[in-house]
Amino acid sequence: MIVQRWIVSTIAVGLIFGANALWQRSGKPFTRLAAQAQGQTQAAPSFTSVWPQPLAIANFRSASISADNAFFVVVTSNKESLTLRHQNGKKIWSISDPGAAQACVAAGGESVISYAPLNPTRPTITIVRGAHADSVTRRTLDGAVWDVSMSQDGNTAAVVTGNHSLYLFTLRPTLSCRQWSLDGVGNSVKVNAKSQCVVAGTWDDSGIACYNFKGETLWKYPKDTAQRRAVMNRLFDAQISQDGQSIIGVSYSNIHHSDGVLYMWRRGGDGTPLWSYSLGGDTSRLRARITADGHYVALTYVQNIVQGDRVVEQRQLVLLDNTGKEYLRSGGPVFFRPSLVSVAPDGSRIAVSMDENTLYNVNSKGRLFSPKRLISTIRNAEPSPDGALLLVYGSDGNLNLVRSFS
Repeated sequence: MIVQRWIVSTIAVGLIFGANALWQRSGKPFTRLAAQAQGQTQAAPSFTSVWPQPLAIANFRSASISADNAFFVVVTSNKESLTLRHQNGKKIWSISDPGAAQACVAAGGESVISYAPLNPTRPTITIVRGAHADSVTRRTLDGAVWDVSMSQDGNTAAVVTGNHSLYLFTLRPTLSCRQWSLDGVGNSVKVNAKSQCVVAGTWDDSGIACYNFKGETLWKYPKDTAQRRAVMNRLFDAQISQDGQSIIGVSYSNIHHSDGVLYMWRRGGDGTPLWSYSLGGDTSRLRARITADGHYVALTYVQNIVQGDRVVEQRQLVLLDNTGKEYLRSGGPVFFRPSLVSVAPDGSRIAVSMDENTLYNVNSKGRLFSPKRLISTIRNAEPSPDGALLLVYGSDGNLNLVRSFS
């Protein structure tokens, strides 16, 4: 009976998703109707577990995967609160780092930076260098740490604070730092070694700014100081493609993360957006990710639909190309309620979570692949920078490493 119900529900999800995707897609929505109407999930596995058994992690706080997918770092509230592991799960080292809540790790596992985001009582970062934690440096900054990013080669890291500062650290061969001021509170930061640039998103004096590694401003959006100061109570999240050429900014209201607007720029531009994509004031919980090559942007969000005296939440999944054109749109209030997790490097598949313990892959034509069901509620799903791997932590205290795209 359980298997029968699973089959029926899976087919229903596939049918509704396929029909909805076809109806809302740009171009000719009925050209593939016959095929998509039979759009039950494909039986071929779309997620594969890297480890034969999950890792039991007590007092879990966060986890992060290196740019080369070979290492990951786990932060817990245990005595040994910072642990570096190889992709196969083997522990490389552990150190005590009280108060740390998040961390990032460089390719090769040569550098790790841990921090406590948005905590004014702990304006400190911990920099661990060397394959065996040979050097541990704790650096106190001028205010609460809001975000940290590390370059793909592990040589450079950027940190933004609530005190309008950006710190750019050179990690190898010797540790050094330069600091410069931001127009607003440093809400987010991304650093890219290939294009030698740092992108920061700010709150109040709100906008996106692109700098080179010398701290020189390449461009800002909005360009005018008065315009930036007029954009109050909005936060900008910045992302940059792995090739370093495409930048997206997600702007949203500080209240409930609503009224989202998505922008795209080129690194070598003048700060004028290539396009913008507005979701409207009745939307919230926007998540967006740019592909490694910068050709696609995937996003999910919640739209409030008023029906008489009721408000129904409808989740939407959208795939945009680099011209801002909708390549795929789907979602709904009942059967398919996606929340974005990751997107494949070429945009061919999007990993989403649905319900409390299920992961789905959706291809760029709107077809669902067989799901990955965990035995417990998903508490955290952290993708690798290229979207190919997921660290998934469940309410049972187990950490799983899942390959999301073959």
